[in-house]
Amino acid sequence: VVYADSCIISGIDKTEPTVIITESIVDNKMVLVANVEPSSTISGYNYVWYKEGKKLTEQVNKIIISPDPGSYKVKVITGAGNKAESNEKEKTYIAEELLQNVTEVMALDPDENKRYVGANPNNYVKFNNELWRIIGVFNGQAKIIRNEFYSTSIEWDKNADSGGHGTHGKNEWSTATLKTELNESFWNSLDSKSQNYIDKNHIWSLGKVPNDIKERTREQIYNYEKNKIISDETKKEWTGAIGLMDASDYGYSTSSGEICTYQIMCNWHMENYVHCKNNSWLYDSYTTQWTLTANGTVDSYVFFVNTGGSIPSDESVGNNYALNKFGAKPTIYLKSNVKIVSGTGTNKDPYLLGN
Repeated sequence: VVYADSCIISGIDKTEPTVIITESIVDNKMVLVANVEPSSTISGYNYVWYKEGKKLTEQVNKIIISPDPGSYKVKVITGAGNKAESNEKEKTYIAEELLQNVTEVMALDPDENKRYVGANPNNYVKFNNELWRIIGVFNGQAKIIRNEFYSTSIEWDKNADSGGHGTHGKNEWSTATLKTELNESFWNSLDSKSQNYIDKNHIWSLGKVPNDIKERTREQIYNYEKNKIISDETKKEWTGAIGLMDASDYGYSTSSGEICTYQIMCNWHMENYVHCKNNSWLYDSYTTQWTLTANGTVDSYVFFVNTGGSIPSDESVGNNYALNKFGAKPTIYLKSNVKIVSGTGTNKDPYLLGN
């Protein structure tokens, strides 16, 4: 009786266990589960998890909650020393599933699209062997923007009129020279694998935003951009592969408080609201950036994000002519079936894409 435990271990736990990894949902979170047969044993099981062949010392239970993408394996050991090794489980995510498990994501716009917010979220992705960043997921498609500028000095449309009354090359993206540059020259610089990940026939909403709206908040700008306010007769859209970020994308990249939803979208003195711009990962203090959003009041104006951190609307703080030279970061929508196969989203360990 005194040595009963020793007898049990050596005499009863002789069955060789088997283990497989499956996915499940627990408390609305994706988990990996080590399913062992027999389901229980007198001497118990120890779990040793591995990712990409490296031991995960912090994972000692049968469940991993919200695992990062990658290849997982688990070994189980009974108290009697019997061992079993699982299959390799490749954990991938579609972008929408990934954003469900990330704390740096918020759904703030009228359509509750999940977006990365904050000063420097872990939203880096390797694309075309370059660093890009995920803006968010819209209708099941990840929208990503190049981390580096394609050009820091390029016209939105070099043919645009400088007085607002021209008849050629106004603030229409479908005829803009930057549109042509990005969808021809820049497109040709992408490798074929990356080209295949892009939704080349994405329908971009191009609703124009007037100057004379009372409260130019990011919500109002979003509703204009997405053609929610204008009539079907004046609806603006473009079908293509490569565009730019929307003005509202910049507005929704900060969550610093209610004041930022207004001030960051206006041409007020942003030095009084430093926390707004400094809490946006899309803000650049060195280069003024073009957006895709055109002005609905002056037909040669296009909205941009200036180095002060705001989006001016008229000449009182800088002119918005489409023929000016500002910075441009290519922006694309990935096909909905593109998956994230590994990485943690940091600058040094960006997400990697796969089919």
